[in-house]
Amino acid sequence: MSRQAADRRRRQELRWAKQGLSAIHLLLPDGEPSRVGAHYPPGDVTDARLGTSFYYHSHGPAERGRMAGEHGHFHLFARPSGRLLHVVSIAVSPLGQPLAFTQVNGWVTGEALWSTTLRLQWLRRWQVAASGAAGAVARWLRALLDEHDQLLRRLLRLRQDRLSALAQGRPLERAMQDRRTYTLASLAVPQAGLALITRR
Repeated sequence: MSRQAADRRRRQELRWAKQGLSAIHLLLPDGEPSRVGAHYPPGDVTDARLGTSFYYHSHGPAERGRMAGEHGHFHLFARPSGRLLHVVSIAVSPLGQPLAFTQVNGWVTGEALWSTTLRLQWLRRWQVAASGAAGAVARWLRALLDEHDQLLRRLLRLRQDRLSALAQGRPLERAMQDRRTYTLASLAVPQAGLALITRR
């Protein structure tokens, strides 16, 4: 765990909390509840130079991919050679606190088959240059990835082990399209005190 990145993330959360805000509040329309399945912000946040992007959305209570206590999750993407790579998803509580890192199966996001080495490279280099509220959220996401580098390395190993087990002699591409499996791996984010947020 990177203590410097953890401090950077917590300082940002405390600044938001003093305004009654969180990363979620910065992306949702002011005063409106989130709509299940909608991307926030509309059109996503994209860095055309790096080919990276992210968005926030939520699932309905009965949908697959939703964990207990989750308000929604961020999806982070990269596009090596113009093809989609799902970097990671980050589930957060209604107060915007990170709950878990998750790797979903390929069919969920429509991504291509990439090596674990390349996935790790993008976990370490992912960033989105953006202005305003979206830029602040992007920097918060980057700090969160830096803070939990070792946990994310373990998540990728679990992902690969699960995918290999699902393949059972068939090509990995076919296992990635198996709709019986939504989540390949998920690890809880250690909690270290919650910022007080009053605005909902």
